[in-house]
Amino acid sequence: MNTEFPRVTTRGHFDLRTGKDLGKSNSYYLYPSKKFTSITKSKEIVIFIHGMRNSRWGAQNGGKILRRTLRKIGYKKHPVISFSYDADVREAHKPECYDKVLRVANKIAKHNGKLLGRFIDDLYEKNPEIKVHLVGHSLGCNVVEHTKTNVHSIHLLGSPVESKVVREIGRYAKNVINYYNPKDDVIKEGVDKGDLKKPSCLNKVDIKNIKSKRCNAVHHGFSAYAEKMRKFPWNIWKTIKCHIHNTGGEQCQWVLHCLFMHGFQMF
Repeated sequence: MNTEFPRVTTRGHFDLRTGKDLGKSNSYYLYPSKKFTSITKSKEIVIFIHGMRNSRWGAQNGGKILRRTLRKIGYKKHPVISFSYDADVREAHKPECYDKVLRVANKIAKHNGKLLGRFIDDLYEKNPEIKVHLVGHSLGCNVVEHTKTNVHSIHLLGSPVESKVVREIGRYAKNVINYYNPKDDVIKEGVDKGDLKKPSCLNKVDIKNIKSKRCNAVHHGFSAYAEKMRKFPWNIWKTIKCHIHNTGGEQCQWVLHCLFMHGFQMF
């Protein structure tokens, strides 16, 4: 395994049984540190945030899958890195511990959202013009939920985040793409057990700068969702402008009227 995939890591910051903050002095660590000298000078950066039950290796492998996918669909010039955090919560394999594990995982995700936000803020200090794109999968979307730092785009894949909360996430990005999959068994299980109500993975969320894209991933794993990515990053306003151009005349005026009535943000 190539351990040199660039990553921001907070591994070891939290107790994997309780989610307790272990009081580490650093907010995060960068590996390999030398690579970040050039990464921070880039015009854009993509940060992959993995889901639950991912080890250090899983975090890096997910980043490699995303990078390979983006290169394949034409996004070739800018770096892709992973945000690696304590997602391998203990006893996650035991059905009887489902509720406890979920509480601990969400607690860790909330704290890591703040730590990811600090990294992004530090990145802006070094390079104020850099465009940041966040790609979250599963629990990684909960990390994104709590980042609360302005970025260029957010991409949610297999997201357990409630639909109404995604609207709040939209405040922090020019574009939010929600890859929703009504057949996702893992997210459906959360609904069946009463832990989720209306998760964005199972529902369309289309409002202002948020666009939902149907994604028929064959399973909940990140590789299945990555296979369905066809464009990156999505520019919602550019898509709308193309539609307006094609409609013309009265239809064009009607589309514009609807956009302004619903407060669409033109970026």
